[in-house]
Amino acid sequence: MSDHARTDGTEGIKEIGEWPGLQFVRAGAAGLVDGNIIDDTSNRVRLSVETLGPRDQLTLRLVLGDECSYWKTMPVKTHIGGTWVSVGELGVNSKFRISTINRTLDELGGTLQLDFWKSGFLGLGAWVTARTLDVTENLGKRLTFTWLRE
Repeated sequence: MSDHARTDGTEGIKEIGEWPGLQFVRAGAAGLVDGNIIDDTSNRVRLSVETLGPRDQLTLRLVLGDECSYWKTMPVKTHIGGTWVSVGELGVNSKFRISTINRTLDELGGTLQLDFWKSGFLGLGAWVTARTLDVTENLGKRLTFTWLRE
C-alpha cells in the first residue's frame, strides 16, 4: 500500500494509498456525488450528500445499515503542522445505529482524514481504509456514510 495521497484529477474525497477491489466516489465541479465509496466482498459503504445551508459548518454522519450488526467507527482527523490531529469520532453498533458530528471550518482546517474501522476477529478493531476530504469543498453539507455490508 502506498503511503501518499493521490487525487485522480477530482476534488472532494481522495484515495489514500491503494486498496485492491475498492471503488471510490468521484467528485465533479459541484462537489461530492452520491455513491459507494467502499464496495468489496466484505464491505460496502455508501455516501449520500445533502446541502444543509450554513457555509461555515460540515456535518458528518455514520449510519449502520439494516443488514449490519457489529460495531463500526470512523475517527476524523485534521492535518495541522504536519501531523493528523483528532477532531472527533463517529461510532455505531447494534443499539446506536446513527452517529453525527458537526464542526465549523475553524475546528476542521482544510483537509480531513476519515478512517474506516469495523469489528474484527474476537471483536478487535479491523482497519478497512482511509480517505481524505477537502473541507472547504464540502462546507454547508451533510455527508452520510451508511455501512451496508460487513
